[in-house]
Amino acid sequence: MVAFLSGEMKDTVTMSPAASFVLERYFNKRERVKLFRSWAGSASMWIKGGDVIWGNETHAPDDTEDCGHTHGHFLSFRPKEDEKVPRVMENPGAGNLTVTGANDWILSHTPTSYQRMIESNYSFGFERDEKQLKANNHDFRKWTNPLEVQLPNAPSLNIVCVYGHGLQT
Repeated sequence: MVAFLSGEMKDTVTMSPAASFVLERYFNKRERVKLFRSWAGSASMWIKGGDVIWGNETHAPDDTEDCGHTHGHFLSFRPKEDEKVPRVMENPGAGNLTVTGANDWILSHTPTSYQRMIESNYSFGFERDEKQLKANNHDFRKWTNPLEVQLPNAPSLNIVCVYGHGLQT
């Protein structure tokens, strides 16, 4: 979700002017949008764990004792100096949202076909019960969420991350 809101891919994917011309000539922006909107892969990047992991309206795991604003608000709006209430919060349904609230709000603004696809293929919750964790191994909707299914027993597994390797930060 953060990549959706921040446009993060814009800064990490670059093309030369010649490649951009060829892309636009043979696969224009409208065609790319249509293709990308037909892919469900973006749902795999959805935030998992909900308010259990990320916090709620009153507190979050990374809040300090003396904080005046909770990090449990995933989308948070604060008033400008000349405002009592942020303008965005004057709209119904808008305002400070927890992860669960943000997920619900975003999904309510997507086509029903996308909502059905999400419901039938993905899960974003958190599971504590060991028996349920084992049962979730047989539910393919849970396989993309390590918070709802057991990770494999792989003692010799090595994980290597090369994302951003060599890029200046």
